[in-house]
Amino acid sequence: MALRRLVRTAESNELTVARISSREEWSAPVALARKWSDDMDGGLMRADNVELSWGADKKKWLVRIKIGEEVIRRQCSAPRDADEQQLRSAAEQAVRDEGYEADPAQISIVR
Repeated sequence: MALRRLVRTAESNELTVARISSREEWSAPVALARKWSDDMDGGLMRADNVELSWGADKKKWLVRIKIGEEVIRRQCSAPRDADEQQLRSAAEQAVRDEGYEADPAQISIVR
């Protein structure tokens, strides 16, 4: 039994069934979940919470993206004295790079 997924065609915006055939689509369950999410509603999965804090050990900002029980940690090279707008922008970019979207109200900065 082959796995299948719904695919939205660009021309007519109709949903069709496509067979999952490549090993790459099997190898990363999170990536597969993102594909399903994108195919089903046309949007990205939403992060529950995003927190920035200064990591003194690495001397970089640490971005923690929380999605349910999962926490993704990424470093950001913004200067320590960066203003709030610059840090929020960097956090939003890190969230997008991971394939999620975040509500700006859910981004907290710990100095």
